[in-house]
Amino acid sequence: MVNEESLDPKSASESGRIVALSEEDRTILAKSVNSSYREFIQGATMKFTGALLWLWMLTDLFSSSTQDESVPQNCSSKGDFTELSQLLERAVLCEKSGSGLSPQETAQVLSSISTLAQRLHAHQLTECEGAKPSKCPPAEAPENGGLFCVTISDRRFCKPLCHHGYDFGFLRRSRAYEECSNQTQYKWNTQYVGGNRLAVCNEAALAIAGSSSDYFPKEQSCLQTKANSTLLGGVMEQLLAKLRTEGHQGSQRLHASCAGWHTRTGDHLVIR
Repeated sequence: MVNEESLDPKSASESGRIVALSEEDRTILAKSVNSSYREFIQGATMKFTGALLWLWMLTDLFSSSTQDESVPQNCSSKGDFTELSQLLERAVLCEKSGSGLSPQETAQVLSSISTLAQRLHAHQLTECEGAKPSKCPPAEAPENGGLFCVTISDRRFCKPLCHHGYDFGFLRRSRAYEECSNQTQYKWNTQYVGGNRLAVCNEAALAIAGSSSDYFPKEQSCLQTKANSTLLGGVMEQLLAKLRTEGHQGSQRLHASCAGWHTRTGDHLVIR
């Protein structure tokens, strides 16, 4: 049982290193943090001590690279993940007004959630490091979208997707994916000159630049897709099916990358 006196959002948010959680677990946590952040800014709620309880449990999965006495040293690992995830989901589902929180208390919780969300997101961006072929630079997931990649026989293929309400800067109907391999001199054959940018998702009333499989459904974000094995499998299978029709066969290594924290226009925390 957590002592309420130890629920200090400042000390909790100061811890910095993620302990051993799987990529799927970190994605689910990131999605939960983003949802909780959204609920707070929409006026959703909990009593202050309750809010600090689940926030403290989340930050308990982090440990500091320093030995600052203000940081909890008994940080746990995946053992608390299930309980933590359920607690976050309950926090998100609360519908009553958060009028019981003072402006200062609300700011404290939002500040801690924001800091934690940035750390989770920054860590997710490193998940693709070490992907094969190693000579290929890591591809950049588009803002307001995501990137789904697979390595087959030392050739890396990535498919950009845009969120609902956004469209690509260039026509992509004939470009199901981008490639980086020996055949491309270990450079991405992107429509953008040089670098790792494979696509740009601009706000748009109509999505016409790509095919239907190039966009997330209206109520489905990149994080929600990555956190759900069924949704993720569907997107990956579309990419793999296209590659198979073109003769690409062999062992596979899959990866998904999400940029920013998208919810809806006017209601999101963008992490750059």
